Amino acid sequence: MSHIIQMQSNTRSAADQSKLCSFDHEVIEAPTNALIHQEGRFLWVKKGRGIITVQSRPYMLEPGTLLCVLPWQITQVTQVEEPLQYYLVVYHLDSLNKLIKSFTEPDGAPAMWIVDITASPAVHCDRRQAAAIEAAFSGRCGRSRYGVCLRCAGVKASRKHCGYEPANQYRSAV
Repeated sequence: MSHIIQMQSNTRSAADQSKLCSFDHEVIEAPTNALIHQEGRFLWVKKGRGIITVQSRPYMLEPGTLLCVLPWQITQVTQVEEPLQYYLVVYHLDSLNKLIKSFTEPDGAPAMWIVDITASPAVHCDRRQAAAIEAAFSGRCGRSRYGVCLRCAGVKASRKHCGYEPANQYRSAV
């Protein structure tokens, strides 16, 4: 092998590893080195244009793109036309999978969402889809028709940033 690929830390939160996920903002101004991710992640592109490879397949990043990266996948930003600004949610795949299956596949069926993400990790959203995702990332969750915001999913119930209190059935999952 001619070069070594660095492994991403498996830290979701420097403060609390029990969190389901962490939420952050990032900016990439230049191409990056390849990276193996130990945790899953969602990137919601707010500004900029560029190209990222996921498992050696290129995908365009531009405003309105949702990119899903599964654990142990290799990514590399290969081109940056305009600095990329995006929200980042890093999550623990097993915990998220159990949560999703508890609502969608109670009979223990295989998690098909993982198959879908593997086949198409980048989604270019239309205006309606983008509005729903933006609401989840922006913290407009409490009485939003789009449900709990992703910021709240990454913090404990006693420290919710927006004051939204989920039903008891959700408390153990966040």
